[in-house]
Amino acid sequence: PSSAEGIRILAGSPKPYVDRAGRRWHADEYFTGGVAQSGPADFFGRPSDPSLYRSRRSGDFSYAIPAPPGVYELWLHFAEPAFRNGADLGNEAGENQRHFTVTLNGAALLPDLDVVNDSGSFPVDVRAFRDVAPAADGFVHLGFQTIVAPPFVNAIELVPGVSGRIL
Repeated sequence: PSSAEGIRILAGSPKPYVDRAGRRWHADEYFTGGVAQSGPADFFGRPSDPSLYRSRRSGDFSYAIPAPPGVYELWLHFAEPAFRNGADLGNEAGENQRHFTVTLNGAALLPDLDVVNDSGSFPVDVRAFRDVAPAADGFVHLGFQTIVAPPFVNAIELVPGVSGRIL
């Protein structure tokens, strides 16, 4: 990928996409493991760009994204595909039904993520991280491992950043 543009990946998608801002999202690539699946059919509320959430990669999987040396921002996009009413589950609003860990270059980035609990009343959960750098092998390594129910991700952005802040 170009260091000036970074890379945007639609996890689980067989085709690329250009968003309203003219940014190009690649079809799913650089992954190992997991399965491509469709995203949620309905949202509780409307995300700013529902097309980012129409597909996902699910299961235990990893990404090794090639990146030139530098400082990057990492944006992970999640839309829980199996959100259920709390009355159906015997608890509050479906939280705690899926927990998983996300690692960055082998270190815990999100050690116990529950997307439903994390997103609150919003239809999607977007997590941003600053000061991300490729590992010594020239790749940014992301890992998604099950704690309770399979992990997933809908979209990944790895874009040039500025040390110490999110742009």
